[in-house]
Amino acid sequence: MAVASICKFVSELFFKFHDLHSEFSLGICTYSNRVCENVNFDYVFSVLFMTTSFQFDEQAGAHIDAYEEYHRIVGDDDGGKVMTPAQYEKYKAKVIPIRLKNRIYVSWVSKKDIDCKLIGPETKCFCSHRYKQHRTDYEHLPNPIEVPCKVRGCKCKSFSYIPLNGSQPLRCHCKHPANDHKVVRPYACAVKECKSCIGFKSSFTCSCGDATFTHFTLFETKEERTARGRPVGQDVPYAAMGGLTGFSSLVEGYQRLDSSGIGRLPNEELNKPITTADHPFLRMYNKLDEGKSDSDAINRRPHESDMEYYERQYQNRLKLERKSKHPAINSKNFRDSYTAINYSFVSDAFEMNVGALCTAEYSEETHHSN
Repeated sequence: MAVASICKFVSELFFKFHDLHSEFSLGICTYSNRVCENVNFDYVFSVLFMTTSFQFDEQAGAHIDAYEEYHRIVGDDDGGKVMTPAQYEKYKAKVIPIRLKNRIYVSWVSKKDIDCKLIGPETKCFCSHRYKQHRTDYEHLPNPIEVPCKVRGCKCKSFSYIPLNGSQPLRCHCKHPANDHKVVRPYACAVKECKSCIGFKSSFTCSCGDATFTHFTLFETKEERTARGRPVGQDVPYAAMGGLTGFSSLVEGYQRLDSSGIGRLPNEELNKPITTADHPFLRMYNKLDEGKSDSDAINRRPHESDMEYYERQYQNRLKLERKSKHPAINSKNFRDSYTAINYSFVSDAFEMNVGALCTAEYSEETHHSN
């Protein structure tokens, strides 16, 4: 199996690195339908590929793709042990139809009905566990939809997204960070000295302009999301995809101009006039262009490309800037300037001569008086 080959490949890399650096020890590696236990794979790969050169056969890429697909479909459901081919096929036959039929679309919505954040498998919950660590596969969807955490000992009853302030957790009005609060609604503060906090509430402002406490985590079926006019993307067999439907799902809500979520809009859609039904971001720029004349179309030369047109405009602007800094001197300006200079020179000379004459007279009077 390709997965077993990958495990063997990783184990060989680990042992080779361990021989080179005996002081480095991450855990016990085994293979034969098992994964490497107690090993930080990201660290192993980063250090190995920076310090050692390896040669791969033609099948290495296919094995890595197979392992990645296995990991996206199975996730943590294998309990840390790679399934046999028979178990893998049985697992896919069971869960893939459920995911295609009962996919849960999760988004973090503002009061303006903007999906400010579309939840994916790696998105963290208020309980600090990722969305893929919550239960997302239901043969029959509950009403209301709840996505409880599957991590042992976690009391989280349903996924709830909370943003970060850079890399730091948000702080509540009680001044304590989110990780100091309980993981059950209303997320009261768990600090013993904090008596006044009855629930987490942060005034941190989202990029849409509203405070985070005005947002909420929304769970939808495919039919409900379609009724809202939101993209549902393509049916995929992967676990915990949430609201991700394409690359545009990764950007923030106010920047997500592509409503399809699965690729670039056709030219007909892009060239449509902007109306009140469009995104606020587009309407804002439409207001800036309302009073704009058609000077661009008038000044454009025949058969001139956009690049040539804007380059010509740029060069014209540079010429105007140079003229404003160094204005040309015509004959009248030159004559006036010359006259002013001569007058200034004569005035200075006259003052110097008068000053010298007065000094001489004063000296002479002083001499006679003595």
